[in-house]
Amino acid sequence: ASGVLRQSDVPSSFKLKDAMFNGEQQLYKGGSLIVDPKGQVIAGPLLDEEGIISAEIDSQLVLEERQNFDPAGHYFRPDVFSYGINHERQEPKA
Repeated sequence: ASGVLRQSDVPSSFKLKDAMFNGEQQLYKGGSLIVDPKGQVIAGPLLDEEGIISAEIDSQLVLEERQNFDPAGHYFRPDVFSYGINHERQEPKA
């Protein structure tokens, strides 16, 4: 979700209003959108206006894509990788 902030939304009593907008009428233009688990935009973006966007998603798609998520990282393979620290002093190589 992204916000919309117009110059008219800021009170004229705010001392930094002119500096903040620097001649622009809008500081934040929104851009809210909904993206499915595969990365496809399925609703929005909603630009230059306030509003509500909604979409239906396939809950099975969510479960399928979670199988592709690797929270431990692809190097988390104790059967393949081992990590260690060499505590011996090393000499620089010429």
